[in-house]
Amino acid sequence: MLIRSALANGDFEVHFQPVFEIKTGMFRKAEALLRLRDGAGNFISPAEFIPVAEETGLIVDVGYLVLDTVCRQLLTMPTPEGHAPFQIAVNISAIQLLQTNFANRVMEIIRYHNIDPQQLEFEITESVLINSFDQVKSVMQHLREKGIRFALDDFGTGYSSLSYLTHLPISTLKLDRSFIKNLETSESNRQVCRAVIDIARHFNMAVVAEGVENSEQASIISELGATSIQGFYYARPLPGQMLVPWLSEHKDSDAETANAETPYPERERERERERERETGPSQS
Repeated sequence: MLIRSALANGDFEVHFQPVFEIKTGMFRKAEALLRLRDGAGNFISPAEFIPVAEETGLIVDVGYLVLDTVCRQLLTMPTPEGHAPFQIAVNISAIQLLQTNFANRVMEIIRYHNIDPQQLEFEITESVLINSFDQVKSVMQHLREKGIRFALDDFGTGYSSLSYLTHLPISTLKLDRSFIKNLETSESNRQVCRAVIDIARHFNMAVVAEGVENSEQASIISELGATSIQGFYYARPLPGQMLVPWLSEHKDSDAETANAETPYPERERERERERERETGPSQS
């Protein structure tokens, strides 16, 4: 099996997509994204191998591998004077959260690397909360007490319940890319984004807008009050060894400067290739 072989041979890669903080104009956070190549060296879409990893239960070992890699990466991240330490968001599946020793194993990895738990944010989706809500809530509260933050990913795309926000230790809402798409022309999308941001403000939560791909989208979502922006317009996912050099080059940068290094046609091709890595080849 490809996944079992990848675990044994160290073939999994973790890339990091910088997140732009609107208030400071800095990149002080990134999301960890799992990557796997086939025998020809081409990336396999996570939409293909993640479900297999979950079905076989191997997602547990894969998840700990990702967390270990993220902690190693955090040890390399500089902290500018006057700013909070760099933070990395990690996607966590329901299967991982429901492991009886999950919280203990997480803390063992954190202590082994001697990092600050506040530098980690765990991203969960609403599907994680549908079953075993009480157990998930208990694990989340335990880890939040240790310092780890939680983000609710793809907010608004499933059966969103405001009770999640009142009963769970969630610090961040992530606006799904489906609401950012056509933001320039879709009044309904703008209204959804505005509503989510208003909800987040009420609960004193941050809002990350995903999938921002041009300056107009970035401008609109900033005006609506999002906290941070993530997308190809600002930065594509980077291998771990490239993250610190990239951040050094763009530490006082806006999106235009960050994109200036890549000609527009090539930038569009890069974005399309990255979409295929995340969701599989386009059907258009």
